[in-house]
Amino acid sequence: MDSVVHAGSFDSEAYWKDSSFSKLPAILDEQRAYIVMAMDELLFPFCAANDGLITRFSIDHAQKDYLHRIGFSFSHLECADVQQGENIFHPLLRNTHYQRWLTRFQRIAPYAVLEQTTELLQLNFFEQKLPSYNVVKHVNSKMYSTELSEQLTGVRRGASVTNATELAAVCHEMLATHGAALVKDPFGVSGNGNIKLKSPHAIERMTAYIRSQEHRGKVTELVVEPLLRVARDFSCHFEIAPDGSTSFIGMQEILNHQFAYQGSAAMREDEKHELECKDYFQVMEQVGLALNRQGYFGPVCVDSMQLTDGTLIPIVEINARKSMGLINVYLNRALSNRRCQGILSYLSVGYYKKLDYGRFLCEMQDASLLYPQPGGSGIVPLSSAALLVNQEGRIKGGSRAEERNHLIKGRLYISVFAENLEERQRLVAVLRTILMKLDVSIYD
Repeated sequence: MDSVVHAGSFDSEAYWKDSSFSKLPAILDEQRAYIVMAMDELLFPFCAANDGLITRFSIDHAQKDYLHRIGFSFSHLECADVQQGENIFHPLLRNTHYQRWLTRFQRIAPYAVLEQTTELLQLNFFEQKLPSYNVVKHVNSKMYSTELSEQLTGVRRGASVTNATELAAVCHEMLATHGAALVKDPFGVSGNGNIKLKSPHAIERMTAYIRSQEHRGKVTELVVEPLLRVARDFSCHFEIAPDGSTSFIGMQEILNHQFAYQGSAAMREDEKHELECKDYFQVMEQVGLALNRQGYFGPVCVDSMQLTDGTLIPIVEINARKSMGLINVYLNRALSNRRCQGILSYLSVGYYKKLDYGRFLCEMQDASLLYPQPGGSGIVPLSSAALLVNQEGRIKGGSRAEERNHLIKGRLYISVFAENLEERQRLVAVLRTILMKLDVSIYD
């Protein structure tokens, strides 16, 4: 079997978006940006024993040792010279040491295809084929998924707009019929690039904001959708082969809060059967065929939803890349048993003093919390870097955040393995107690 190197930037949508296009208003948070950069460590579940993993930041030695103990062994390369604003593939192209390290692998498996991925193939992986950057960019746009949804289901739910005047008209229509409009950036992700408008005044302000950018030469492409009463969000995961054949991988429930991703859990069999009876999987097959006709092959995650009135919306967004739900599928394949399934989630945290990751794992072990516990339960910490990245002095101002008495933000990604909801809640409650003991605050 070919050895594979896994790498990618989880903010791939930011690289697909053209700088000449107008933007929705957003609050810039430099610490959050570094956390997203550090999420590449979450790719480890895809690694087999002879595979490699490339990350922007170091993986704490205690985390590496722990992952090895539970069965994840891989070669690791830290790209310490990635500049802010660059994706992970830039240094691989310019650094000869990195290129020599890559020669031990036969293939590269990117989180998502970016512009530099093709250049890397030409440099190191001559025989491997990936879809073109332009194809990947096209099929990942919410403009494309909105059009394909209407084409395959016959229902027009959202509308694509290409200027401020169209934006105002469609938003007022949504406001009149549904009480609110949801404006989406075609390359927004997980709560960023989504704006809810609930009044004529809010629509006027948004329209003026976009029009002012158009006056400066920006091009507008946005998607407007009605704000719907959602009962549940879920996703379908499959792989399209270069020959166009599709392999089903799994279904995941999506845990969302205010449009932001909160976690993934395997879907129950009875829920899958219900979707099958509603011809959901036939639509997914059509999505696969449509993507392949565009020239795409590789991993696909289709986000779907069911409304409180029972209405099924098969296509909300198409992610032609790897995804958090797919990571959860691979974690469960490697670690779960019949009694305990893992749910991938995270805690947003903050602290003021340097956090010792090794001590954190020891505290989890002493509390009988660290996976595996008897019966296969326990919590798997998934990334040291996302938790620690902002205590390393990268924030503007020169010195480390804790030395300036500023809050250090982090994100603790975890997979919770438990037999039932009550045990899962107990494990997370113990984890919260440990974090408080270490002077780490949790922000729900």
